[in-house]
Amino acid sequence: MFHRHVELYFHFIWSTWDRVPWIGESIRPRLHAVLASIARAQGCSFVVTGGVGEHVHVLVRASTTMRAADLVRHLKGASSRFAHTELSVDPNCTWSHGYAVFSVDPASVAALTAYIDDQARHHADGTAEARWEQPA
Repeated sequence: MFHRHVELYFHFIWSTWDRVPWIGESIRPRLHAVLASIARAQGCSFVVTGGVGEHVHVLVRASTTMRAADLVRHLKGASSRFAHTELSVDPNCTWSHGYAVFSVDPASVAALTAYIDDQARHHADGTAEARWEQPA
C-alpha cells in the first residue's frame, strides 16, 4: 500500500519600497485577506497573514508542486494591483523587489502562527524575534 504525507510550510516576508509604512490599520485587514485568498487560489491549504505598516508575513502550507518563487510572485503582484485599484493606495507606494522565504518545521507552525497574528504588539513593544523577521 502506498502512502504519502507531505507538510511543506513556507514563511514569506517582504517589505514596502524603502520601508514606507503605507499599510495603515484601515487597509491592513483587507490586504491580508486578499493575500490569503491569492495563496488559496494557488493551492495552499493553510494560510496565515499578518504584518505592520511596512512589511507583511505570509505563512502557507504549500503543495508538493509549488515553487516558492512562483507563489511570492503571485502574492506580490496580485496584492499590489489590489492595493492600488481597490484600496486606493498611492501608486508610488509599492512592494520592495526582494523577499525572504523560510522553510518551517511543522512543529513550529502553531508558535509562528501566533507570532504572525500578534505582529502589531511585537513591533510596538520591541519583542519582534529576529529569526521570524526579514533579514536586514
